Amino acid sequence: QLQSRDSARQDDSRLHEWITDAVDAQLAAKGFSLGRKAPDFLVSYDVPVAMLGSLTLTFVHPENRQPIWRGESSDEAYAARNQAAWETRVRAAVGMLLEQFPPPDDQ
Repeated sequence: QLQSRDSARQDDSRLHEWITDAVDAQLAAKGFSLGRKAPDFLVSYDVPVAMLGSLTLTFVHPENRQPIWRGESSDEAYAARNQAAWETRVRAAVGMLLEQFPPPDDQ
């Protein structure tokens, strides 16, 4: 199936919203708060275009950008024709990844 660039941008925007909302909610549930002035860590994500069923979250130190923690999830890629199902799977993947964060103190 071919997508126009506008359609791809809309999908990227939705995906970004779902991931960031899910990360914010999961971290808030763990007692972390969003702080832009002096954050304890920064979070980035990667969803390779060729592997829409793959998600990587990376937490880095805000000053030196050294990795603190990384979580990876993969699922069967599937066409995103049903937006609600796609959103549910993205949010579930974030939840499963963040069950492992923060790492135990001995790591």
